[in-house]
Amino acid sequence: MAARMIYKCKNKHALGVCYLHTHNVQTRTGETRQQFLVLAYKGKATKQSFYESYMSEEKRNQRVAEFFAGLESHQATQAEYRAERMKPHTLKVGEVLYGSWGYEQTNCEFWEIIAVTKNGATLRQLGQEEVPGSQGFMSEKVVAKVGQFYGPAVKVRVSGYNTCKIEHCHLSKWDGQPKYQSHYA
Repeated sequence: MAARMIYKCKNKHALGVCYLHTHNVQTRTGETRQQFLVLAYKGKATKQSFYESYMSEEKRNQRVAEFFAGLESHQATQAEYRAERMKPHTLKVGEVLYGSWGYEQTNCEFWEIIAVTKNGATLRQLGQEEVPGSQGFMSEKVVAKVGQFYGPAVKVRVSGYNTCKIEHCHLSKWDGQPKYQSHYA
């Protein structure tokens, strides 16, 4: 029995590895043909990304090149996302943030920025009022009552997208438009 030759190839940034193998296969008609196999892993994964067989070496090599190009593209996209997220926010004192949350109902919250730092902000929750004429069946549209605070101040980390998270919801800049809210009772 002949020894199997398995070739290992990596991309230049070691984002993945492919194992290439060629062996002969006998068809139903009794002919012998070559089968070109590739086993691919990304990063330090122990689970394979794919294990495929090709009729030609060119097709296999094309698939390997596409796999490595995809890994490079994914790494570049991640780097762009990280850079965007880590850049300083542009929020200012006095701006209002909005978030909604709930299960089987929609709760709205408005928060005003009372202090800012390089990567964060201090917020106070605002009251809200219904927009006249917007009431529906157990629902209405609401707007913030700017300057009417309740509850303690909360310090949060703000992303480069000008968003932050408070316990149960994500907050982003309020556009000044009335927001839908629903409730039971």
